[in-house]
Amino acid sequence: MKKFLLILCSAFLLTGCIAKTPENSVSEVATEEMTETVTEAEEKTEISTENNSVKPTYISNKQKEYPNVMELNLATPNKNDQINKRKTIFFSDNGYFYYTYVGGRDSANYALSFDSGDGKPVPLENCEELHEDFECCFNKETAFYGVKHIFNPSQYEIYKYENGVGKSLSDGLYNYWFTSYFTEKYIYYSTYENKISEFYRMDYNGENKELLFTLDESFYIPDFLVNEDKIYFEWVENDSHKIGVYNMKNHELIILYDGGTGRINGGYMYYISQSSLMRMSLEDYSIEFVCEDVYDFEFCGDTIFLDPSLDSKDSGTLFKLEKGEKQKIFDANEFFGNEYYYDIDNIQYENDRIFIQISSGPYYSYIAELDINGNFIRKVYEHEGT
Repeated sequence: MKKFLLILCSAFLLTGCIAKTPENSVSEVATEEMTETVTEAEEKTEISTENNSVKPTYISNKQKEYPNVMELNLATPNKNDQINKRKTIFFSDNGYFYYTYVGGRDSANYALSFDSGDGKPVPLENCEELHEDFECCFNKETAFYGVKHIFNPSQYEIYKYENGVGKSLSDGLYNYWFTSYFTEKYIYYSTYENKISEFYRMDYNGENKELLFTLDESFYIPDFLVNEDKIYFEWVENDSHKIGVYNMKNHELIILYDGGTGRINGGYMYYISQSSLMRMSLEDYSIEFVCEDVYDFEFCGDTIFLDPSLDSKDSGTLFKLEKGEKQKIFDANEFFGNEYYYDIDNIQYENDRIFIQISSGPYYSYIAELDINGNFIRKVYEHEGT
């Protein structure tokens, strides 16, 4: 069964995601922290006018077998990770936002809606701009940031939506592959055209655009993230999947023969490869095996919550890692009964609670709130597809 909600609601779950995020032109920055953390040196950064093409150094970190992780030693996820992870629910001081269905079975569409806490979500004004064509990454109260996809021809722009009004932060539209990542200080994005990939960043007013580096004769960059002074990106070359690491301080680029982009925690990059959860050391790029049969994962304290891979026999089950072993803490099929087939489309740990998005068929959507042990607390939203 295809997890259709990932396409409609990919911004809510980053990122892993990726979920990843872009934004639009505004007079204020996205968060108070963004303003406070921009240093004087960064404010004086000169915009590059050069091509900044770099030649990579190739490093082999591929092994026939990878050792099993003995201890996770997880740290508190950094702010960039929390900004860019995929989410089911966006929080504000007055309530929450999440996607709901609008219309009947034959005309159902997803709309970003506001719930004041009474369980009665109301679609936002002009919410047609927040359907499949807008990948929302994060919000600051009632302002939402993401990438807007314009169809026919296919183009992209970094976008902000607030109070029923959408604004572009981009200086133009980008076609073909377009990927973005939001940090506290900058909006990073990459473009691909005519076998040339370019990486840029700009501030949250859509100004001070800077070309960071260029990859000539490259293939598309399906995903990337930023950590400290480095950009980690997936690299496709001659039908081979590699990982690039670009150092923004010394402008060095290395290409690894194995690895992946995902989420960073405690000095490791955690990522999914062929339905297995792996992790790569950010120090020496060595790789370890964490767990098999994984579709999605989320950090919580000293453990990781896991969602089984697509069409797994354990589909609809939520696990946590306990001493290297998966322990079941919630089963949607047991919760609802076995009349239908259920998938968990996203796991979000927020405010000491777990929020999971559950689907069954093309129009069924259910959001459940659980405690950290997987005990059911309440139903946030349900659409039965009628």
